[in-house]
Amino acid sequence: MGSNLPAEPPVEEQEDDEIVDEGIPILLKWRRYNKCICFLLFDGVLQVDFLKEHINVIISEPTSSISIIDKDNNLRTYCSEELAFTGMDEFMKKKITYIQKVVEEWTSLKRKHEADNDDVVPAKKCNIYK
Repeated sequence: MGSNLPAEPPVEEQEDDEIVDEGIPILLKWRRYNKCICFLLFDGVLQVDFLKEHINVIISEPTSSISIIDKDNNLRTYCSEELAFTGMDEFMKKKITYIQKVVEEWTSLKRKHEADNDDVVPAKKCNIYK
């Protein structure tokens, strides 16, 4: 069994671990809903895959853009400022409204978690019947 081990000693672990973005998407959070699956990536990108329609909406904070991949794999990318001036069609409005609800839910959960006091441990509820 020992003959299969490498002869070199293992590389020592680095003390300061950092996330290095080398173009590799790093998934921070994901969640499946009835209508879609959402992925929040480290680089400020939110991808929402709508299940029944086979449509992907990609919102990029760094580029201030919204991209849509339709069921035929056609890619359309819009600048956020452009959409603010020209408006959106009904299809886009429905998708963006749904995505806004998802983002609001995620941020409200984050605010709730951050507001928790780590110094206080909640007491257990007792089921004592007298």
